[in-house]
Amino acid sequence: MPVTCITPERSSLLSFFLQSLLGRKAATPAGARALAGFDRRILVRAGEMQVTLACRDGAIEIHPGAVLPWDASVGGDLATMLGLGLGHNFLLPLLTGRLSFSGNPLPLLTLLRLFGAPDPAPSPAAATATAAPSLPTPPSLSPKA
Repeated sequence: MPVTCITPERSSLLSFFLQSLLGRKAATPAGARALAGFDRRILVRAGEMQVTLACRDGAIEIHPGAVLPWDASVGGDLATMLGLGLGHNFLLPLLTGRLSFSGNPLPLLTLLRLFGAPDPAPSPAAATATAAPSLPTPPSLSPKA
């Protein structure tokens, strides 16, 4: 399920964060279930940045700015939106006014389910590629006889 930034040269940090996060989450079985049959446009605002997620047929296109019409809108400060992307609960930020939404809330629940999907398990090849290299044993410091 591809997640693409439509115009990367006009994209913001929010676009690339969402591309990485949603691409990783959509690759999991839980993410695929969350996106099955999901055909909506969601406006996401974080601080002064805003992007529109166009979800259709299991693919997500990330457009810079507000692309009309959208079905739902979610926004908040950057820290709150990053926390949501990392799986933090949305209820406290919503109750304290750090998170707001408008439009139909049902697409937002699907997006939150996708955010909460577990990360894919690393493949054995990726695990060995990211493992820290072993350092050589230092030579003995004792004098030679």
